[in-house]
Amino acid sequence: MTANKSQVRFLFTLLAVVWGFLVATNALLAAWSNPTATPPGSNPEPFISTNNTSQTKAGVLTIANNFYVNGSGTTGKVGIGTTTTDDSARLMVAPYANASIDAGNGFIRTNYHAVDGTDVVNKNYLESTLGASLDPVKYWILSGTKLYASSTSWQVGIGTTNPSSKLEIVADNTYAPVKISRTNNSKQIGISYYPAGALSNTNKAWIMGVEENSNNFSFYNWNGTAINDVLYLTNTNNIGIGTTSPTSKLTIAGSGITSTTSALNIQNSSGSSILFVRNDGFVGIGTTSPTAPLYINGNAIADTPTMPNHLATKSYVDTAAQSLWINNGNYLYASSTSWRVGIGTTSPIAALHIYPKTNIEGLRIVSSNYSPLVIRNTADTGDLFRVTQTGDVTAVTSSATKMRSDQYCDASGNNCFNPSSGSGSVSYFATVTSATYNGSNNGTPGYAYAHERCHAQLAGSHVCSAEEMLNTIRDNQPMPTVDVWILNGPPGYTAMANDCDGRRSAVGSGTNVAYSAGWQMSDSNYLPHGRGLLYTCEKSMKFACCK
Repeated sequence: MTANKSQVRFLFTLLAVVWGFLVATNALLAAWSNPTATPPGSNPEPFISTNNTSQTKAGVLTIANNFYVNGSGTTGKVGIGTTTTDDSARLMVAPYANASIDAGNGFIRTNYHAVDGTDVVNKNYLESTLGASLDPVKYWILSGTKLYASSTSWQVGIGTTNPSSKLEIVADNTYAPVKISRTNNSKQIGISYYPAGALSNTNKAWIMGVEENSNNFSFYNWNGTAINDVLYLTNTNNIGIGTTSPTSKLTIAGSGITSTTSALNIQNSSGSSILFVRNDGFVGIGTTSPTAPLYINGNAIADTPTMPNHLATKSYVDTAAQSLWINNGNYLYASSTSWRVGIGTTSPIAALHIYPKTNIEGLRIVSSNYSPLVIRNTADTGDLFRVTQTGDVTAVTSSATKMRSDQYCDASGNNCFNPSSGSGSVSYFATVTSATYNGSNNGTPGYAYAHERCHAQLAGSHVCSAEEMLNTIRDNQPMPTVDVWILNGPPGYTAMANDCDGRRSAVGSGTNVAYSAGWQMSDSNYLPHGRGLLYTCEKSMKFACCK
């Protein structure tokens, strides 16, 4: 137990001695300083420690003759492969092979703006920072997927340093200033002043604008071998398609003047033509084969016509309030029964008032197989006047008025007789025809033919009437010496020859039962004047001609 206590005291004593030695040593080191002169005449440089204590070296620090550090603090510069002290940079790198700095998979970063032409720019600079100056104005602004110039007053030049427009593109004569291509380059659209030689790919279509000396502007297309006119703009604001001389705001010239080519064809979404203009001027609406200057395949709807040259519509013609005529089946009539129709006059005084002009017939009715002229009574139940298709006239009058005329003439308009002047104006028997005729004038109907035979025998004469034969007897004028045909009616009467059709018997048929008027001179019992009677129409006799 006593031995152990002695060992303890010895250890405490030893520790106290060691501690005192360390304290004395530290005191001596703290009081020591570097020599003031480099050995042998100055102080030695301190060693670079490996701990975290900051150290400063006054001179240049060179590592393996490739890495240099000059100065310290804010004036310090680092050179890699160079000892230059250029004040323009804190880090100078001498290029090696193809790269000055290779960060591998890392990053090289700076927050400073590029100033000199050889300065490196960062992503911020590309997106939003300054250009060649420190002015707070951005050249371009990127907003999402939109990139635009930061000033609307700038003029952008491509191929020129002096743009005169918002965007000016200048190219040489080899390529088009602007070309838009598909990804596979199979189809292209170019805008050019002149094509770059013949194009081998016929799918490439070039639109070219050519500025003329007269300030006109043309658009052409290039099909690979030739230039074709497309659009022409004049300095008077006229547009020409297919022509370089448009005379209207829009002029479209076709490829010819034939009916097989067209200058304009407007189609609907199904490809059907809705407006078609042929090169010969024919216009088709709903058709590409117009057969008239204007051909409408369908209906045309228009308002009520108000001017004489307006086209009328079916509604206007048929049923509108201003319709003049109404078409009802096979009947066409005026829409008002109170209207007066004037032909040749603007002031008709009758239901139908015809006022013929000089040398024009007032009314001509051409007979067919029925009576061409019929006048009926008020109830439309009986004829007052009828002219048959063969020329026969039937007149029915009242006892008070009869059928009257102040002039009866022959077929030629001569030898007229006015019954109101008495018998003195009646002509007398003059001669007979050299030829004989049956009652139907040898198949020629009408007294007009008979009158012409007398006129040919004696100019101005006509077939005698029964009244004229009686006047001849009364005035003791010469009478015919043979049996003759006479006229059963006034002078100028042109009904069926000798009235054969008018005197047919009620029974039987054939010419033997038809009778006509004649004058008999062969019966001696009635000489010297003869007598009037009826002969059957097959009998052949001469005409008695009066003048």
